[in-house]
Amino acid sequence: MNSVFGLNFLIMSIMLALFITESMGAMLFLFHYHGAKGKVSPYVIPIWELTGTFIAFWVVTSDFAYPSILIPAAYIYAVPLLLLLIAFIGRNAFIIFGEFIRKSRLSDRSMYSIFSVFECLFCLVFVIFASSVVTGGGVVLAKLAFNAGRWASAPGDVLFVIGAVILMYGFSFIFYGLENYMKISLVASYLGVILELGALIWIHASISAVPFSPVLAVTIIIGLIAPILFYYRPTRKIIENKIVFLTLLTISIFPFYSLVYPKFFGGTLPVSDFLTNTAMSVAYFYITLGGGILLILMLIYMVYVANNFAKMQAGSAAKAER
Repeated sequence: MNSVFGLNFLIMSIMLALFITESMGAMLFLFHYHGAKGKVSPYVIPIWELTGTFIAFWVVTSDFAYPSILIPAAYIYAVPLLLLLIAFIGRNAFIIFGEFIRKSRLSDRSMYSIFSVFECLFCLVFVIFASSVVTGGGVVLAKLAFNAGRWASAPGDVLFVIGAVILMYGFSFIFYGLENYMKISLVASYLGVILELGALIWIHASISAVPFSPVLAVTIIIGLIAPILFYYRPTRKIIENKIVFLTLLTISIFPFYSLVYPKFFGGTLPVSDFLTNTAMSVAYFYITLGGGILLILMLIYMVYVANNFAKMQAGSAAKAER
């Protein structure tokens, strides 16, 4: 694997792990607000700005890694990118309104619900974009355009997105330690894994250039064992630990590199044709590594803040009950 590609994909994996955990919190805000707010808010509120920083960091490093593809990609994905931008702005605005600005007519729940809609929209559009990069679904290279109808009819793309959404819903109860929803988590997580596996097999069977690589076994194994670790009391606290879960999630995302390397868009375009040249690769590697280490240290600190915030809230609630 090319080192520039590998490092950029690793950054994307960390960024996605952060954004997915945040999006899982958004799902819980929408569907289980009263039962989940006490555990979701202490994590999402400290971490949302860092997630945005990681997104910006990945965009900048991608510009450095793939300098010749960004302009064509901007033409192809003009509408999805516009939706991502709108969703990102809405996400930022309404979490600030929800937490820091005094409300009049709108309640906390209304603000967090609007934030959650924008958050889920961003995540949904990004997953659609990712599946399109893998299969080439919806991409019209001759016109540098994206056709949503063609994407929806491409083999496995819709199933991949549905599976990802259900899997995230199942994992949300694990990450936020909502033990009352254990059985729902188990069913949704395994259903999501099955749908994702079915989508990958379907894609590979229809587009042989998209490999079903053995490294994906790592992703499948993590997807299978996480709900079991949550279900049994002796291992529950391990998988509920934010650092442990984020690490496992990053490790489970990274093997997806095999679907787009050495060729993406359904095997039509070689990745190597668009990577930065050798002279720039060394500079890219060290600059990205340095920035990545700083962001990871920030991540560890913010998760530490989130955990302590949760403990403080739990302590305050216990005192109030007395």
